[in-house]
Amino acid sequence: MFEIRRKIRLTHRIALIGAIGALGVFIVGVIYLVGAFAQNDHQSRADHAEAMLTLANGLYAKMLESRRSEKDFMLRSDMQYAEAVGALAKAITADIDTLRQQSSTAGLDDLTQKIARLGDGLKTYETHFSALVAGKQHLGLDEKSGLEGTFHDSVQAMEDKLDEFDDTRLLVAMLAMRRQEADSMRHRDPQYGDAMKKLASEFTDHVNKASLAPMAKTDLKQVLAAYQNDFSAWMDTALTVDNEETAIGAAYAAIEPDINGILG
Repeated sequence: MFEIRRKIRLTHRIALIGAIGALGVFIVGVIYLVGAFAQNDHQSRADHAEAMLTLANGLYAKMLESRRSEKDFMLRSDMQYAEAVGALAKAITADIDTLRQQSSTAGLDDLTQKIARLGDGLKTYETHFSALVAGKQHLGLDEKSGLEGTFHDSVQAMEDKLDEFDDTRLLVAMLAMRRQEADSMRHRDPQYGDAMKKLASEFTDHVNKASLAPMAKTDLKQVLAAYQNDFSAWMDTALTVDNEETAIGAAYAAIEPDINGILG
């Protein structure tokens, strides 16, 4: 009887040891799985962060390329650069949308807000650039198109008409207007436009006092009026283009902190 009980106790011990061993294996397995899961989670987060950084760097490169095309358009008045800005704007907008979705999914609220502000700021930039392009086209992309071409024709008509008369005072008055015209186009300052109106009034006085036939005086006043109107239209549009260029610079400066925040 004692021997039987001894065998039973031994059997229990062996079973208990086996159970403890199995539990140990289970615990080790759980620890391994938890560690593997944590490692996979960290790797997934790292991969996600790396993908976002790659996308952000590509976005920044596109923005720099867009700014170069913008400057090239301003310098060369070539529509291919304006079209390049438009194409890049679409790609940039797509990148911003993707980046914002990734940031939101990752729960990066502060970064998501910066990306959203960047998107809004770029829309403002694009609006001003579109207005600048329209203004430049209206102004004339070369000396034969737009207001540039119209004004050139008015100047030529004015000079041709004066060539019909041998009047030194009228010629001097015309040269004064041409000098003022050149200063106005170089400095783009409204005060030069006011000075031009004064010179035009003086030219009209010279016409009235000149020893010319009434019809000749009327013709001169008509070409002067066309010259003045075309100059005013050119000047107003040029000032609008300048304002849009300033607004473009301000719009880009406003988004630079968010760009640095996203890349940093």
